[in-house]
Amino acid sequence: MRKEGNKLVLKEEINDGMLEDFISKINNKRIEIIQIETDNICALALQQLFCINKEKEIICKNNFLSLFFENIEYK
Repeated sequence: MRKEGNKLVLKEEINDGMLEDFISKINNKRIEIIQIETDNICALALQQLFCINKEKEIICKNNFLSLFFENIEYK
């Protein structure tokens, strides 16, 4: 994970052991965009991203994972 201005780029694996740090970084008020460039991301991390999808822009470079973010509906 690396910060680039107001963007958090996820290039490496995100596993369960990294979850606490991951949640802290994605909830940072200065982070407005989260860019996913890995296909190795744990289910709990994805769940956190689904929860903040309404508040922050999620850019997903993985075709399979991007389908999940495109089909999220909030009611």
